[in-house]
Amino acid sequence: MWEILHGKRVYQDKEYDRELQEQIVVNDKRPEVVENVPECYLSLMKKCWVREQNKRPTAEEIEEILIKWQNDEKVLLEFSVSEKTLKNVNEQTYFEAPSESSYVSMMLNLPNNV
Repeated sequence: MWEILHGKRVYQDKEYDRELQEQIVVNDKRPEVVENVPECYLSLMKKCWVREQNKRPTAEEIEEILIKWQNDEKVLLEFSVSEKTLKNVNEQTYFEAPSESSYVSMMLNLPNNV
């Protein structure tokens, strides 16, 4: 959801290495979110970031929420206003990914309590 919102890869200005992976998994590091994001979208995105899998919304729940948003005039207005702001922000921010970054899945050897 963050990537859709910002129109770029999360942490694309940082090297995707073991240190960043551990910060995300162990320390719950999350990307910053620009201002003027619709509150409903921000709330849903943060629910998807919850560490405990059973507390995150399922794909079906997300689908239901998105369908409800399509018929909610207040939500549609929030998105309309936000879209103008985000378009300006996204046009101004472009980063080249560090050359050593790894974008493939790999096993991490993390503590048992994670």
